[in-house]
Amino acid sequence: MLFPLITFPYASRILQADGIGLVNFYNSIISYISLITCLGIPLYATREVAKVKEEPEKLSQVSLEILWLHIILTCAGYLLVAILCFFVPKIKENYLIFLILSSSILFTTMGCEWFFRGREDFKYITIRGLIIRIIYLPLLFCFVRDKSDLIMYSILTVLVSVGNNAFNFYRMSNIIPLFRIRHVIKRPHKHIKGALKIFALSASISIYTQLSIVFLGFLASSINVGYYVGASRIIQVLAGLITALQTTLLPRLSNLIAKKDFSQADSTIDKVINFIFCLAIPLSCGIFVMAEPIVILFCGDSYIPAITTLKILSPVLFFIALSGVISGGILLPKGKENIATISCIVAACINIIINLALIPILLQNGTAIASIATEFTVVTAMLILGKNYINFSFFKISYIKYILAGLTMMGICLYLKPYFANMFITCFAIPLIGCISYLFILILLKDKFVLSFIKNLISKS
Repeated sequence: MLFPLITFPYASRILQADGIGLVNFYNSIISYISLITCLGIPLYATREVAKVKEEPEKLSQVSLEILWLHIILTCAGYLLVAILCFFVPKIKENYLIFLILSSSILFTTMGCEWFFRGREDFKYITIRGLIIRIIYLPLLFCFVRDKSDLIMYSILTVLVSVGNNAFNFYRMSNIIPLFRIRHVIKRPHKHIKGALKIFALSASISIYTQLSIVFLGFLASSINVGYYVGASRIIQVLAGLITALQTTLLPRLSNLIAKKDFSQADSTIDKVINFIFCLAIPLSCGIFVMAEPIVILFCGDSYIPAITTLKILSPVLFFIALSGVISGGILLPKGKENIATISCIVAACINIIINLALIPILLQNGTAIASIATEFTVVTAMLILGKNYINFSFFKISYIKYILAGLTMMGICLYLKPYFANMFITCFAIPLIGCISYLFILILLKDKFVLSFIKNLISKS
């Protein structure tokens, strides 16, 4: 979370909205190529590795079969990269930046992040990520000094992927026999069917997450992409608090379900959804209240148009968190990815229609409206189609308490905000007032989750 809070404000001020917009426009296109080359492998492989992580022979076989399949698909993906560089004018004019950014496709394949997620090796992932980012920071400040350093910024962006995946490849080679392929690999093609099911899900999700930026780049301009990216990056940073749960839930629940420990799985899901309501609702309300100072501090004065965009996007945090847990924490471990896929396809269609209708009129704000409508549709569709597998209701008493507390907190903060003239004081005082009022209201409402949390803090102190 801290990493983009440092790097993005610096880069956004140096490269301005059009520079940041160009890089993210290209990255959105590359993400689609990566999506094709991955073929749903990251999520599928995480689940499959989690099932056999306690059986070394099976772990080696499954991992190498999936890696070999991924390498073949990656080679095909680079043919598409070459075609785009030669025949698409908006890419051809900055083809060098596009090629640099596209190298992340290869490094992602070789890094096998899914292997470590499936083994629930999150301590390693965290330490490795911190080391690479600590190295990246001084390089960014040294080599990206003005707007002409866009190529260097692109190189450094890819270097984060290089470092992470180089560490991964080395560590993985010490766990399984990467260089004894013929003795382990039997039928890599057998994973295609399972991966394709999740590919359909990943593709539909990618349509409404990345295609919005692609539409904005073609129907508007790079500067509008920059405004939208500035607002959405703030959402992504805060969403990292909650969406990390999806990353840890998929392997854990896949393992519990493989062991047929359904009671423990249901208990875990219930706690996680409760946590999402407790945290995501006040965060969404807080983003709406603090949109102006957040954008100015995080992105700079040149991103003023992104303030309205961020206000529109503020509720999306809650829906992203909830849909992530429902799909990655409930439906995928239970093998019901088809329900999540259908839901996302419906949402993607809505996203395309709204983007095409609103971008020419409202620019980046039209994309923000499309994002809200899309995420709401995903959650609603999954709850309706998966009602036999998802034990969830919006009308649970504890959820209603969080909504009431969040809205009351937002009202208090909006009322008090004009009394703080200085922006820096506002950024400190309003969040503090919001946290205290939110917790106080939940204590008055005798919320079990918050009371239990406070009790644990007191007992440990």
